[in-house]
Amino acid sequence: LKFVTVKNTVGLGEKLRKFAIVFDDFERCGIEKKQLLGAINEYSENRAIKTILIADEEKITEEEYKEFKEKLITRTLKMIPDHTDTILSIIENYKDKDQDYKNFIVEYEHCFRGAYLHSGYNNLRTLKACIFDFKRVYTTWKSTGIPMDDIENVLYKFCAIMFETKAGIYGQVSLTGYNIHLS
Repeated sequence: LKFVTVKNTVGLGEKLRKFAIVFDDFERCGIEKKQLLGAINEYSENRAIKTILIADEEKITEEEYKEFKEKLITRTLKMIPDHTDTILSIIENYKDKDQDYKNFIVEYEHCFRGAYLHSGYNNLRTLKACIFDFKRVYTTWKSTGIPMDDIENVLYKFCAIMFETKAGIYGQVSLTGYNIHLS
């Protein structure tokens, strides 16, 4: 194996401790999966190192993974996050000098949350970018004096387009008044 040689302990004397190795974002790793699984096998089986593999299995297409998984992985936990509290926390902790915009995003938190959850694109960085980017729309809209009657509809669609774009499933957009249709 062309991987790092690792002992199963760290420290010296009374401070000698066992540890675990965590492989995060396995599905994105540029190393060939078969080689990486061989290294994980070496660490866990031959060196008695507790090993944790974090992966989005739906994105792993290599057949070797399925073969090795049966032999190598003892326990699989499927994480289904409930982002509701996280989204609330992001919005409540959003820092902005413009208190008016801060009040707006708190009031319309349900739009950000709804678009995020409906998109199925579980990327909180994109949600943060959406909150940040919509401020330009909000500020411009307010400065024109146009009534804010349709802002909720525009906000939701803005978020939906942003999530769809980041997820790579964005289609052609046609504008008709305030209605945005994705094809």
